[in-house]
Formats: sequence, C-alpha cells, structure tokens
Amino acid sequence: MQKKVKSMKNLTKLLMLLVYITTSTTFASEKIYKWVDANGQTHYTTKKPEDKNSQEMNIRVAKPRPSTAPQNNEEEEKVTASERFDEYRKQRENKKKRNAANKKKCNKAKATLARFKEQVRFSRTTADGKKHYLEDSQREEILKASNQAIKKYCK
Repeated sequence: MQKKVKSMKNLTKLLMLLVYITTSTTFASEKIYKWVDANGQTHYTTKKPEDKNSQEMNIRVAKPRPSTAPQNNEEEEKVTASERFDEYRKQRENKKKRNAANKKKCNKAKATLARFKEQVRFSRTTADGKKHYLEDSQREEILKASNQAIKKYCK
C-alpha cells in the first residue's frame, strides 16, 4: 500500500514538474536534476545536489503554437465581461419572473383545492347565462388537476 502511495506521489510530482516546465519559459532554460533520498523518495530540483548522486534530466519544451484566435485587448475583454454580466442578469430576472409566476399558480391551485374540498355542490354559469351544476366526476377532475398543479408549482 505504501509503495502505491509513494509511486502516486512521485507521479504527481513529476506531472507537476512537467506542467511547470511547459508553462515556464525561464525555467525551460535551467537544468533539472533527479535524485533519490535514503528513504527511496524521488526528488526533482533545479540545483544539483552536492552530496547526492543525481541524474540530469533531458527535458525538451515544445514551443507554444500561435493562436488562431485574434488577440484580445483589455477593452474587448471588458466588453466581453460586461456582456457576460448582462446575460447573467437577464437569466436571474427571468428566473425571478418564472418563480413569481409559479408562486401565483401554486396559490391559485391551493385555493381551488381548498374551495372544492369545502363545498360539495358547485355551479358554473354558461355563455347564455344559465347555471350548470358540476357532477361529482367533474369535481374530482378539478381536485386531481389542482393536486397536480400543486406538485408542479409549489416547491
């Protein structure tokens, strides 16, 4: 188990070193030395250890590729950041509107459910002005639809 941990630590150190080397132009000109201490731990340094048996690493650093994208200047970055902030603000406003609409729908569904649970007989007025009483099946459909609306909009 300890060997796995040590090998993972060594691999991590090597990867960090390689990342540092590839991202640093001043570091790329320096020599890298690898040496192992008495505990078997591998070390990487830029200075050759005097009392240690070390090995000089031959590391080549690839030149960065020229970017195909145009170089952004500071003003363009500010515009981009401003545009991103505006987009974020719009998303927040839309979310607030959706939440407000959902809250209204939730309250309406709760009120309908409470009203239809309290009363048994309901009537509706038709287009020609006549009263039409709801049957029990219609009342149950309204109760079911209200419960579904509550599940959907009341979170």
